[in-house]
Amino acid sequence: MKIDRTLRFLQNVKCPESNRYGRAQLRGMNNRYSLLSTWGLSHVFFQRKRLVLDVGCGGGKNLKRLLNQSKNINAIGVDQSAESVKMSTRKNRRAIKSGRLQVVQGSVEALPFASNLFDLVTAVESVHFWDIEKGISEVYRTLKKGGQFLIVNETQTSDGLEAYLAEVGFQVYTKQQLESYLKKAGFKKIRTDVNENGKWITIVAEK
Repeated sequence: MKIDRTLRFLQNVKCPESNRYGRAQLRGMNNRYSLLSTWGLSHVFFQRKRLVLDVGCGGGKNLKRLLNQSKNINAIGVDQSAESVKMSTRKNRRAIKSGRLQVVQGSVEALPFASNLFDLVTAVESVHFWDIEKGISEVYRTLKKGGQFLIVNETQTSDGLEAYLAEVGFQVYTKQQLESYLKKAGFKKIRTDVNENGKWITIVAEK
């Protein structure tokens, strides 16, 4: 049935599985979020960044985009989906072989990294599925003092999909909600930008 197929497809937004639905989601996200990601990354000065973590790295296109910002950057991608890790690894073979990139499986609510490690943590269209307080707290823990957390999100869901997305745990956050969670976690300097049509939001929060 069409409804069952739609729900199955959207269930793979949160944690893409090793099947045709999961792989289709990852390919779609790589393409759909290119402009959003590029706009979001333009809010960060990369020349002073050395080690970057991309949380919810998905199909790996954003990792490639991050590494292209500066030759001085090394990056780690983390995703709870084994299929995402597989696709990100395949898409970034050269960077992994050179030692500039690692891709690992893990959860944002319990990041498998030491404290005070990263210069920058990015989350492009991924906080929708987090346990938001735990996730932001873990990002704060793993950032160096003065490190930055970049959130890049759409501010609304696709028409007609709200009920389906809610069923798979998709949460749309307002600017005010995200700023509140960031302040609660300890972030002090918070800059927010909404694009001209009001559909995209970028937040840069400094530890």
